[in-house]
Formats: sequence, C-alpha cells, structure tokens
Amino acid sequence: MSGAESEGVSAAVGAMSDSMFAECLETGQAARVVPDDESAESIRRLLRVTAQDAGVGIRTARTDDTVVVVRIDAEVWGEDAGTMRRKLTPAERLD
Repeated sequence: MSGAESEGVSAAVGAMSDSMFAECLETGQAARVVPDDESAESIRRLLRVTAQDAGVGIRTARTDDTVVVVRIDAEVWGEDAGTMRRKLTPAERLD
C-alpha cells in the first residue's frame, strides 16, 4: 500500500507528493502551486511520512498557494536569499 493509500488521499495528491519527493531527493528541493488548502496539507503530510519512511530529513512549508519541500542537507540553505527564492519558486512561475 502506498503512502497516499494509507493516508486516504486522492491519486492526484499522492502523485504530486511522490513527484515532489523524487525531485527533492535529486535536487535538494521542490516547489509546486497547490491552491487548495486541504490538498496542500495532505501533500505536506505525505511528504513528511515518505521522508520519515526513507530516513530522509526534510522541511515542508506553504506560502500563499505554494508548497515547498527541502532536504535538511540541501545546498539551498547556505545560498543567498535571491538564489534560495528562485530555487523555491515553482517552475511555472519563473520567467
């Protein structure tokens, strides 16, 4: 049973969480636009469960309609504010 199934969330929410977690593992961080409050909280919860199960330290956050996940060992933590902001902006919002 997947994390999404065990948490009782939709397939779309589970797929977004899985995609964000995979990207976070690869690049250190991931960000997506998630306008729905309930979906955003479900994604954050799934990210935390998945990370704990995988033994990966992460932090999640929500600002306005954006959900972000960052590995605690990611390079972004030591970068300047402008670089951090760019890396934590969903791709569809980058110019």
